[in-house]
Amino acid sequence: AGAAEIEAATAYRPEPPAVPDRTLRDGDMVDLPGRGLRTVWTPGHTPGHVCLHLEDADRLFTGDHVLPGITPHIGVYPYDRTDMDPLGDFLASLEKVAELGPLEALPAHEWIFQDAAERARAIGAHHEEKLAALEALLAEAGEPLTIWEAASRMTWKRSWDELPSMLRGMAAAEAAAHLRALEVRGRVRRTTGESVKGDPTEDMVRFAVHS
Repeated sequence: AGAAEIEAATAYRPEPPAVPDRTLRDGDMVDLPGRGLRTVWTPGHTPGHVCLHLEDADRLFTGDHVLPGITPHIGVYPYDRTDMDPLGDFLASLEKVAELGPLEALPAHEWIFQDAAERARAIGAHHEEKLAALEALLAEAGEPLTIWEAASRMTWKRSWDELPSMLRGMAAAEAAAHLRALEVRGRVRRTTGESVKGDPTEDMVRFAVHS
């Protein structure tokens, strides 16, 4: 991407989140007199995301983890980090929610819906299809691609040309998360400093399928 597009795509900087006054570990009961509210640690959308299982009513407050009509944003920031695998974490968190059974879900967006487990499995299948499509895209490219190049060739709800700069930045972060998951699985490799079609760039990270 050009310098102007990079600046526009990364211009939005959300305020840092509030510092929590209480830490909840996976499985902890929330101090809620007369009710059974258990913490379910579900990293992925954010590193510290949790769902809350209201055990005495078979309900799950899913936050941004499981949504009825859309999938939460799963990205890597900065794009080329290698110390995290948010999509891998997210998929494992979906499996954890699916194991809780067909609970009524109260999400942070959209509407209340039935059977959080079924929806969690559907979202997991969606990302597996996306991973397979991305691996095929890299194989068809015939050369290593940057994260931005891969994002521009992936399928989104709108075409790449129609996406405003901020959404292109978010799409690149999602592409980075999917590439990182494939890298962790040993399906793709990252290269740095490879010249592609005469490009002399030495510090550009690119991805290719394992030969």
